[in-house]
Amino acid sequence: QYPWASNDIWIRNFNDGLLEHQNPEYSATTPNYAYIRITNKSCVYTASNNSVTLYWAKAGTSLNWPSTWNGSSYFSNDALMGNVIGTVTIPTLAPGEEKIISMPFLVPNPADYNFFGSDARHFCLLARIESNDDPMTLPETNDLVSNVLNNNNIAWKNVTIVDLFSDRLNGIVAVGNPFNETKQFYLELIKEDTETGKPIYEEAEVSFEMNDVLYKAWERGGKESSMLNDTSEDNKKIVKGNHVILDKISFNPNEVGLLNLSFNFLTKEVTDKSKY
Repeated sequence: QYPWASNDIWIRNFNDGLLEHQNPEYSATTPNYAYIRITNKSCVYTASNNSVTLYWAKAGTSLNWPSTWNGSSYFSNDALMGNVIGTVTIPTLAPGEEKIISMPFLVPNPADYNFFGSDARHFCLLARIESNDDPMTLPETNDLVSNVLNNNNIAWKNVTIVDLFSDRLNGIVAVGNPFNETKQFYLELIKEDTETGKPIYEEAEVSFEMNDVLYKAWERGGKESSMLNDTSEDNKKIVKGNHVILDKISFNPNEVGLLNLSFNFLTKEVTDKSKY
């Protein structure tokens, strides 16, 4: 249901071999470590020349394959949209066998994506197995979601780069039009069906701020929305409940805006819930 939450990719702050995911900690010189679990689901031994490549990309709503991920695309301030982390040869696997591959990950500097005056820390990882014996089930296209859903040689994991000594509750994502023509889009904020307990919008004030590019695109479409309250700033809205819609966002060709999503826990009520 959530292709961006693979259990076969995780991060450790140190190369300790543990299996629990940690949010990567930014350092200019010290890498975190990315782990990838690879399983041979066939009835024969795998070849010895298969490899897995891991990529990162700045989180956004239009993560085109491969241009967003291979180091060929940049934001307007010359910050990379994404790049290759590394490639590792996969050992030969017996039928049903699994191996865990690790590689160092020198995470991108969130300050390079400081478009709102606060760090943009939400990033995506993509692991992709390359094999002559086991090609992709369906040919890949620019549509990343379809590629992941249709091919078990591709896995996707969203992560947040953190500063373990800070307590900031916001995330910035790119929202854009990957096509060479004007198109309309909508954004929807929903509570996951699998979540139990109070939703985030009942425990905290959830708000978002649109940068000028995103706001003007929404304005061109008539500024239609649902489940949002206005604020004193036209480009900042407060979430009222579930199924928030920001509708008819009319982007120019290849235009990219930014959305800053914030959470402000206003009450001191103690609950058993710590993850949303």
